[in-house]
Amino acid sequence: EQQAAAAVTYDDDFASTSSGIDDTVEGDDGNATLVTTREKRRERRQKRRERRERARSARQQVVTPYTILDSEQLYRRMVALTEQYPELVRLENAQEQFGLPAVGGPSECAFEPPELGEGCHNWYLVIEDGLYNGRGGLAGDVSFATEAAAAESQPPPVSQPPPVQGGDGGRDLENGLDPGADPYGALPEVILSGALHGDERVGPTAVLETAAILLESAYCESLPRMVSGDVSVRSSGGVEDEDETTRRTERKHAGHKSRRKKVPSLKHKDRQVRRRNNRLVFELKRRKQARNASKRTERDYIEKRVRQRRQELLAQSPRSTAATYYPPEQLDEARICRSSLASRGIPGSERRWLARLVSTRRIVIVPSANALGYFRKVRHEGENDELDPNRDFPYDLSDSNMCMRTIAGRTMNELFRQHMFQMGITFHGGMEAVAYEWGAPSYQLPDAPKQAASQLNPAPSYAAPDSVSQKQVSHIYSSFGGKFIKNGGDQYPVGTMNELVYPVEGGMEDWSYAASWDTDRVVQCTPTTHGGYPPERTTYGPGNLRTFNALVETSNEKTPRDSDLGTDEDLLTPYGAGNGHISRNVRLSLALIDLVEPYVQILDAAGRELRDDVVPLSPRWYRSSMKTKVLTVPEGTGNTTIGWTVGGAVSVDSTALMIGRWDDLDGTVFDGMTQPTKQQLDDYFASLPQGDNPMVSFSEAQGPGPAKWNERLGFYDPASLAAAEPGSPASINDDILPEAVYRSLIDLSQYVEGDRIAVYAVARGDQSWAD
Repeated sequence: EQQAAAAVTYDDDFASTSSGIDDTVEGDDGNATLVTTREKRRERRQKRRERRERARSARQQVVTPYTILDSEQLYRRMVALTEQYPELVRLENAQEQFGLPAVGGPSECAFEPPELGEGCHNWYLVIEDGLYNGRGGLAGDVSFATEAAAAESQPPPVSQPPPVQGGDGGRDLENGLDPGADPYGALPEVILSGALHGDERVGPTAVLETAAILLESAYCESLPRMVSGDVSVRSSGGVEDEDETTRRTERKHAGHKSRRKKVPSLKHKDRQVRRRNNRLVFELKRRKQARNASKRTERDYIEKRVRQRRQELLAQSPRSTAATYYPPEQLDEARICRSSLASRGIPGSERRWLARLVSTRRIVIVPSANALGYFRKVRHEGENDELDPNRDFPYDLSDSNMCMRTIAGRTMNELFRQHMFQMGITFHGGMEAVAYEWGAPSYQLPDAPKQAASQLNPAPSYAAPDSVSQKQVSHIYSSFGGKFIKNGGDQYPVGTMNELVYPVEGGMEDWSYAASWDTDRVVQCTPTTHGGYPPERTTYGPGNLRTFNALVETSNEKTPRDSDLGTDEDLLTPYGAGNGHISRNVRLSLALIDLVEPYVQILDAAGRELRDDVVPLSPRWYRSSMKTKVLTVPEGTGNTTIGWTVGGAVSVDSTALMIGRWDDLDGTVFDGMTQPTKQQLDDYFASLPQGDNPMVSFSEAQGPGPAKWNERLGFYDPASLAAAEPGSPASINDDILPEAVYRSLIDLSQYVEGDRIAVYAVARGDQSWAD
């Protein structure tokens, strides 16, 4: 402490004349050391600052360890998520949605609302952008699209905007989808099933943590959201009428007289002194009021100019009929949530990626389909040990009485009838594996052992029709899940269910993959449990059961130790310090959600970054991208560089840029809001006139090259990124999930001042899967 403080040699003259001397301390050499009060205070302030900095750093670095959630914790967590993010997620149960009975007695699942009755209900979450894609959302509102198009100052002359996709989402209800189900807009759909077996405990927590990080990222990215109305934003965050603001300002600065406050009489002062004091007090108060009035006048003037500028800028929106503004409390909330996500290893690029998934997909999460078994912590459902939910599906069975006997099985059956899931994962436990089709005994090779297989006794399997893509995607799951270094393990092994796990009759994975087209192995179920089940509920058309539903065996122990579950530290880093059974299956689930549909994203233009305008809870109207993702360049600009990336895919066969005037593009195909179909594009390009000056031009095609999930990018091992072979992309960004960035020059010399130019990135990927 003495070394840290400023010290001088003590001497009598200095001690007697210097101010601020606090004390003297004898040194080893016999000389006294003096420390001034000022230096001590400075030292104390510095220590306080250091303590605050350490505390702030500790708060930023705090990590949350994962724990296995029981039935009540799962339910309360789902309720909390729906209350916190009501526009992004819905909580439903199979009993209310599909008329299924609850299972269990009055003492089981007593934490559920009593008005639902006794027993355990089968709860699930539906995550989607409620403003745009949800029930009653803008995607199904044709009048919204028409009104937005009419508001455009220069609408495309070719045709009117198309009705936005909605209704049955293009599904063929006559071919097996339930005509009584609620309609959903056309979106890629995925399903995550946490537990068909109640004693396998990792899956439910993993899928719920996946939901939590998606919702938090999407909500955070949606902030701040503009609020419309004729308003005036005060420093307090309140909102008041413009005329009322003017009246209040006039009253404040009307120059009213202040009441003089007399100084109390003093016995030992004469009247003249009191009058002088009164005048002095009054003068000081008058000057203070004048200064405050000047400050208020200046602040009010600035606020007025800010409001006017907001109105000028935001009135350009085709939907804007009034002034809009960012609520100050949302600005603060946005800063806080972005900082919180970044402290857990989710910076801006990854936050925007997760938010995009919520905006462009429908994600159904069933933490515990076997609700009663999970509550009791047993494998089966009900009192009968033979009621195994993963033997309860009508595929590769000979007895129609032996399927759909469990409420867990019926819940999954109804969800698959209501939705069109392209991809899914069902989580299990007791070993470690990522397995794909086949898992049915009928697809074992003739010389394979007919008894249950294991890793020591594999059962060779025929290849499924989609085995090339299934194997490649399963390896991505395993790689992005990462190595469980703490446990001394490796990545999940990958193979067919027959080879890695064991053959199963009536398994959910093969049923959801093949029941719509491999009809010889499908039976109509006629169970007798729970009052029976209509046979027509297990009659499927060719459209809805074609799901790549991978089986993930999460851990060798069905209920691992808490210390092996991992934390949310560096959650998106497969080789991070927080890796564990929960965290790696969260990542694995996110990879599935991204891979369900390819997409392209323009990242920058002319060296300037362009933020993704696919943002949750933000309306996308007809050609809204002309205002939300736009760059102005001077006339005479020759070549401009555009950068883009391809996600939701493994390999890019070819990619390029399409350029043309907005006014020349068909509004029914290029509405700037929805994805054109291949048939629409083919018909449009075939109708274009040929000549030296085409209406639409393309940049030079690039490829083949890597997409987001190509192993060459090394997203699972930092060393492999440096060793990756040079490819066609111009660069690879340095995000947590590296992406290949394609770049191309576009020629703008043919355009003149005032032209509005559309730039589309197009790509074709993963064509090897068709072999």
